Amino acid sequence: MKTFTLSLTLIILVQFVHAQKEKGKKIYLQKAGDNGVMIFSNQVSCQPGDTIVLRSSDNPFSYVYLNGFVGTAQKPIVVINEGGVAILKAGFDIENCRFLKITGSGTKDRYGFSESGGTGISIHGKASDIEAERFYVKDAAFGCWVKNEANCDTSINNWVLDNISIHDYEMHNIGIEGFYLGSTDANNATRPINCGGKQMFHKPSKLGNIKIYNGIINGTGRPAIMLSNAQVGMSEIYNNKITNVGREFNDQQGTGISLGLYTRAYVHHNTIKNTYTWGIASLGGSGLVRIEDNTVDSSGHLDGKFLNWPQNIVVDTRNTLPVDSTKFIIKNNKVSSPGKDVANIEVWQTVPSYAAGGIICGNTFKGKPALVRTDPKVKFNACGEKAASSEKKSSALLYIIGGTGVAGLLYFLLRKKENYQAVSVT
Repeated sequence: MKTFTLSLTLIILVQFVHAQKEKGKKIYLQKAGDNGVMIFSNQVSCQPGDTIVLRSSDNPFSYVYLNGFVGTAQKPIVVINEGGVAILKAGFDIENCRFLKITGSGTKDRYGFSESGGTGISIHGKASDIEAERFYVKDAAFGCWVKNEANCDTSINNWVLDNISIHDYEMHNIGIEGFYLGSTDANNATRPINCGGKQMFHKPSKLGNIKIYNGIINGTGRPAIMLSNAQVGMSEIYNNKITNVGREFNDQQGTGISLGLYTRAYVHHNTIKNTYTWGIASLGGSGLVRIEDNTVDSSGHLDGKFLNWPQNIVVDTRNTLPVDSTKFIIKNNKVSSPGKDVANIEVWQTVPSYAAGGIICGNTFKGKPALVRTDPKVKFNACGEKAASSEKKSSALLYIIGGTGVAGLLYFLLRKKENYQAVSVT
């Protein structure tokens, strides 16, 4: 019996040690004199599966900067709160990290991280495979920033900020943008950089497989979610509740969800209300752009101010280098209260680069068919639904590059659109 008991004890001990080894160790962050944390991976022994901890008893943190931490798909490095909500005054700055997860799940609080000022979470450099969840941002300039602008180090320009997932978050009173994802000048035609005394027009990093979901954004100065240059894979934006967008009252800004140049994305099951400009806009989105099952209301209506031209949903093409094509699917959206001079949904064609197979159908306005206008040269499948007769429309429509950031290129082209096709489909 003694032999059996000893053997069982040894087995349990070995299993416990193995479990601890598999789980990894905890690393408690120590603040500097400015209440901030700046750590490079070569300054601490951190292995895949380890956990970096922010204790609420150390509140407030001014910022947390992590550089070069690399986990694995099976064992990401985890950043978590402990003891209560961890408070950050200037958010997380994540550079050159891979397979890292920021989670506010360390306590029973809905959001384990509370951030204000600066940027809630910034992800840049040679970063990929980053997840962030259960955080709250208020009174900040940006909610989240995921991008690299052109760099003299071309290895950064060639890097893809890939597999970034941000979800279960809440943002209020954001001064500029909720999400600034990717460069708004993907061709870099206007932002030269000085590299060794030479003016260079390097293209910035691409993004890929971005996921933004299960979030609340209430109150932004500019767009709530802007995704541009997401050329790799298929990005996805879904289950977000977005309200009161564009409080700069700048008619070159103020879109609920904006897809920029080269972006391939599936935008679905979002609720968007009271945007100063469009509800959802794809201006230069390429590959496949799916806009489905969203509820979009009061586009061009914000805090008692009104614009006549914003559609609930708009799609248009832009010049791409090399030339790319765009296939759109706009289905089953509930749309209402666009600007008084426009349809609920419009598809324009600045560049004749639409691919075959576009679809527009199942979109409704208060239970009735939504009004859809398209350029007559744009062909699409109405899913067998009957289209109304063409309508002659001659009006100046304002083209605006929606969803730009603080360094973004802001411009608009005033152009006349003739012979629009008015399509009423259900």
